[in-house]
Order: sequence, then C-alpha cells, then structure tokens
Amino acid sequence: MSHPFLILLLGFLYAVLFGFVSLLRRDALSVRFAVESILITLTAAALSYFTGTEYNPVFFLAVLYLITMRVRFIVDIGIFLAGQGKLESASKVFEFGMKIFPDAPGRTLVRLNQAILLLHRGRADESIEALKELLTSGEHLSPKNESAAHYNLALAYLKKNQESKAIDELNAVLSTHPGSIYARRAETRLASLQNPKKL
Repeated sequence: MSHPFLILLLGFLYAVLFGFVSLLRRDALSVRFAVESILITLTAAALSYFTGTEYNPVFFLAVLYLITMRVRFIVDIGIFLAGQGKLESASKVFEFGMKIFPDAPGRTLVRLNQAILLLHRGRADESIEALKELLTSGEHLSPKNESAAHYNLALAYLKKNQESKAIDELNAVLSTHPGSIYARRAETRLASLQNPKKL
C-alpha cells in the first residue's frame, strides 16, 4: 500500500468514525469537521505523493485530531482550569475557543461552559440568561449538553431562591437524559428539596 493512499484511508476512516460517534451521542453532525478533515487529509496525501515524504501515520492522525477537535480540546482545558479554581483563566480560555473558528457543536459547547462558569463566579443572573438563551436558541444540543444546561440552570435558580423554577429544570434533566450523571444529581437535588429533613 502506497503511503499517500494510506493517509487517504486513515483520514477517511477518521472522519467516518467521528461522524458515527456523533450519531451515537445524538450530537449534531458538523459539516465544518467533515470539510476540515477532508482538506487536511488531501493536503497531507498530496504532499506525500509529490515530495515522496513518508511521515508517521500516528503523527498525521494526531495533527488531524488537534486541528479538527481544537475547540473541544480548548474547552477541556477551560474545564480543568475551572476545576482548579482558576476561573479567570478558564474564562479567557473559553473566549479563545470562540475565536478559533468553532463549528456549530463546538460553539454551543463553549457557550454552555461560559454560562456555567458565570454561575461559578457568582453571577447567577447572567448565568440564567445565558443558559435560557442557549436552551431556546434553536441550536442543536446533545442530550448530555441539554441536561447539563437544565441542571446548571436549576442550580442558578436555587442561588436566587427560586425553588419552583429549579424543580422544573431538575425534572427537565430527568426527561432529557435519564440515567445520566446529571439525572442522578437532579434526583438527589429533588430529594433534598422535597424532603429536606431526611438529608
């Protein structure tokens, strides 16, 4: 098997695999992801063909992953920083994520985490508005991200002592993604709200 053909095959399998995973997760399929994957693969294969260069396939896949999944990688860094209490740094990382040409799912993911970060920074009102806007914007949200939005919106409402609205959002978590980690957290929160003396 020639090296350029190997690169083409790997790039094709990469795009198909991640597209299949997106379908399993009920994420929106990203046209930009597909286009970027194809263009990078064609470029790499052409360079190999015309220059005779044979680079490590693992290196090619690593570069392909870092470029096409750059926004998700940046979001993971922001989440890590937020978990370490470095909220200002996390905010800057999320802002950077919006500047590196995110696809639609990536942009939604950044907006979700920016809204959650507002809550962690004590800005509940802004978090509520951001989460409500995200949930009603018409943008596709995977069940995981939608349940995360509802759950954190519930937490924001609790910060504002709006218990009835919080309960509505917690129930929305249960109907959106039952069995998920957010559903289990929602069940615990609902139990504490309905039976405060037992917990």
